[in-house]
Amino acid sequence: MKHSCIDRIRKSGQTTVLEQGKEVPAECTPEKAASDKEMLRIMEETLRRLPPDQQRVVRMHFYEDRDYEEIAEKTGLTQGNVRVLVSRARDKIREKFKVIGK
Repeated sequence: MKHSCIDRIRKSGQTTVLEQGKEVPAECTPEKAASDKEMLRIMEETLRRLPPDQQRVVRMHFYEDRDYEEIAEKTGLTQGNVRVLVSRARDKIREKFKVIGK
């Protein structure tokens, strides 16, 4: 989690220099890290509750950064089916975060 926050800040160019000369992201606070960790936990829990076919394509698309064509080739599904599965999974995840107010 710490590394993803740092990577995000590095890309934006916003850092603060500490006394030791080390740079840390200006927005990476313990509270932000805890919030990110909780959101990641909720996301993983929500993914585990998806049907196996949706889990697989979501992980391939978002975690492995594969495009729809590549997922279709690997799974034997059509690109249309992959798009539908990703869309339905995204809707379920979005709904979960609406319910918990995030």
